[in-house]
Amino acid sequence: MMSYHSISHWTSLKAGSGHNHPRMDSHMTEARVEPHSLTSLLVAYILGMILTVLCGYLLALNYPPPGFSDLLLTVIVYMFVPVLVSTIGYFLGWFLKKRAVDYVAPNWEFTYEELTIDECAEIARNYPRKYPAIVAKSNMLYYIIPPFLIVFSVSSSIYISEYASQYLWLVPHMYAPIMGLTYLISILGAFHATMNAASGDFAIPDFREIIWLARQQSRVPGVDRVNVLLEKATYGDYEVYRNPRAIVRVKGLGNDALVRSVTTDIGSITRVTAWLRSAEHEDGIVWSWEAYDREFWKQSGSTDSGYYVRRPVASLGKEVGVRDVELVTRNAIAILVLEWLRINGDNPEMRSLLLELGVPPEEIDKRF
Repeated sequence: MMSYHSISHWTSLKAGSGHNHPRMDSHMTEARVEPHSLTSLLVAYILGMILTVLCGYLLALNYPPPGFSDLLLTVIVYMFVPVLVSTIGYFLGWFLKKRAVDYVAPNWEFTYEELTIDECAEIARNYPRKYPAIVAKSNMLYYIIPPFLIVFSVSSSIYISEYASQYLWLVPHMYAPIMGLTYLISILGAFHATMNAASGDFAIPDFREIIWLARQQSRVPGVDRVNVLLEKATYGDYEVYRNPRAIVRVKGLGNDALVRSVTTDIGSITRVTAWLRSAEHEDGIVWSWEAYDREFWKQSGSTDSGYYVRRPVASLGKEVGVRDVELVTRNAIAILVLEWLRINGDNPEMRSLLLELGVPPEEIDKRF
C-alpha cells in the first residue's frame, strides 16, 4: 500500500474529485461508534431454526397434504405458513440490524490513499465482513430463494398428494428443512440489507465498478500501471472510504502525466481527466471527457476558459460512448503523449507508443 502525496493537489481537488467537507455533528455530541454484541442475532438464528424446523415437521405430520381435495388446507399449511415464517424472519433481521450499533457521527477527516488493484479488491471483500453490524449490503438471492422455497413447498406437496401418494411419508422430512431455510435466509438477508444509523457513513463505495475499470485500462497500450485512489477516514479502529478513482500512469512519463477515471457502472466509464505537468502552467494542462459530452475539453493552468480537441485515435462511429472504455483511455493517453512531444520535441519511443495506440503517422507529424 502506497501513501499518495505526489500530484495529490491535482488528483484530489483541482480536477473535480467531488471531495466533500468532513461531516460535523451540529450539537457537538461526543462521537461514538459502538456496535452491539451479535449474540441476540445468533440466538435468533439458532432458536428460530430449531422452532421452524420442529413446527414444520409437526405441521406436515399432522396435516399431510390433501392435494386438490382440500386445496384451502394445502395452501394454508404449505404456502401461507412459510410466508408467515419468512415475514417474521425479515422483520427480526430488520429489527436487530436497526439496533445493532450505537452511533454518533465522528468528524471524519478524509485523506487520500493510493492502492494497487489487488489491495482495493481485498478491501472490497473484507469490508462487509469487518463491520457486519454496520455495513448494509444486499444480495438478490436473499429475496429470490424464500419465494422459490415457498412455491416448491406448495407445488411439491400437491404433486405428491395427487400423483405419488406412496411418498407422503417424505413430506414432513421435506417440509421441515424448507421452513428452516426460509426463516434462516429471510432473517440473514434482512439483517445484511438493512441500514441503521451508521450505515450511511459506512456505505460501500463503487469498488466493484472501479476495479473492473482499472483492470480494463491496464490492458491498454502505453499504460505503465493502474492504481485506485481512495478517500479514507479513520476513527479509532474504524475506517470509511469514498470516491474511488482509477489512476493510470503512462509509460515513459512517470508522474508528469496521469489519467484519472471514474465509473458508477460495470462495463462503462463516466468521466476521464488527463493531466500533464507543464513548466508554463503551475496547475498543468488538463483534458476532460464527460459521458454526456463525449469530447475532450482542454484547459491550461487555473483558467476556466478552454476548447475542444480532436480525438487522435479514430473511432468507427461519430462519437465515443460510455461503453468505449478502451477507446476513451487510448485517446486520453494519446493526447497526453502528443502534447508532451509538442513541448519536449520528437522522441522515438513516444512516437512508437502513439503508433501502437492507433494514432495515424500524419497526426503525429502535425505536432512538429
